[in-house]
Amino acid sequence: MKSSVAACRSVLADETHVDPRYITEKAMDLLLRLDAIQSGDPMVREGKRSISRELVRMLDFIDKELESSIENGGKYVKGKHFQNQNGKLGLSAPLPLQMELRKI
Repeated sequence: MKSSVAACRSVLADETHVDPRYITEKAMDLLLRLDAIQSGDPMVREGKRSISRELVRMLDFIDKELESSIENGGKYVKGKHFQNQNGKLGLSAPLPLQMELRKI
């Protein structure tokens, strides 16, 4: 689970253009998989909370940047670049997530 979250974060921080809908779909899938994990162990619950918070922050970041991009016609916005390629919005901006995830 942690490696999947790290992969999503890495794709957003990479300098290549990605379709934000892809990352959003992956993050939502991870949230659903995370929700399916059942445990009474406090460490597992804390790990789930931590990963869930990171995924929600990632989704909030994407939503905020897409709104800014749409409002500004897909041009540079606050140092972030959204580019329309083949009808898709792509982004190349580092995701401000420095949270260290615990092992579950």
